[in-house]
Amino acid sequence: MSIVQIPAKRVATIRFSGRLTEKSRAKNTASLLRWMEAEGLEQQAEPRWAGYKAPWALPPLRRNEVLIDIAAP
Repeated sequence: MSIVQIPAKRVATIRFSGRLTEKSRAKNTASLLRWMEAEGLEQQAEPRWAGYKAPWALPPLRRNEVLIDIAAP
């Protein structure tokens, strides 16, 4: 493992709990994209997902995010 420095960027994100399934990814990605459109934010990259709890954690206690890079103002 290594640490790599990357340039700063702006990211829109939405947090959700539960299992990180295709259905939950699609639902929450769509919600984030609708919000970005309403706010006039321009998508700069494909969505990515992050999960922060162990797979054996109870679903309501799992923390997940959808992240999408956005254009600087």
